[in-house]
Amino acid sequence: MGYELYIEQTRPERDLTNGRWLPGHKAPNKGMRRTDFMSVRNDRKLKRMGAERFRKLRRSESSGVPKRRVIAIDNDGHFSAFSSIGEAGRLLGLSRHNIGRCARENEKKRIKTRPWGKGITKANGGEINTDHKYKGLRFYFDDDDIWTEKIKQQ
Repeated sequence: MGYELYIEQTRPERDLTNGRWLPGHKAPNKGMRRTDFMSVRNDRKLKRMGAERFRKLRRSESSGVPKRRVIAIDNDGHFSAFSSIGEAGRLLGLSRHNIGRCARENEKKRIKTRPWGKGITKANGGEINTDHKYKGLRFYFDDDDIWTEKIKQQ
C-alpha cells in the first residue's frame, strides 16, 4: 500500500515582490512600540543608521541639478549676472520658475533641437525667436554665447 505525501497549501502573508503585507494579514508587531519587540541594542543601531542616512541626504552634493549662472538683460542693454536662477528670483523679486523657463527658451542648444514651427513667426522673418522676455528682462545662461551677441547688437 503506497502513501501519498500531502502538503497543505498556505497562502502567503506577504507580497513576494516588495515584502508588503497582503490585505487581510497584519504585521505581528502592529500597534506595538518598537521597544516591545526589538532589543535595546537593535533599537540604537536602527536610530544610528537613520541619522547617517539623514546626514547623507542633507549634503549639497546629493542635491539634484547643479546651479547655472544666469544673465539678465534689460531693454537698454544693461546686464546683471547671478550665480543661480534662485538668487536671481530672490534679488529681483520674480518667480524663479519663469526665469528658468525664459532662460531655457533662449538657450542655444534648445534652439537647435526645437521642433519645426515652434517660436518661428513672420514677424521675425522666419528666424527662431531668442528674445523671450519675462517682466521686461531677457534671461540667458552664462555658458551660452547668445547673450554676448545680444549686448553687441544694442
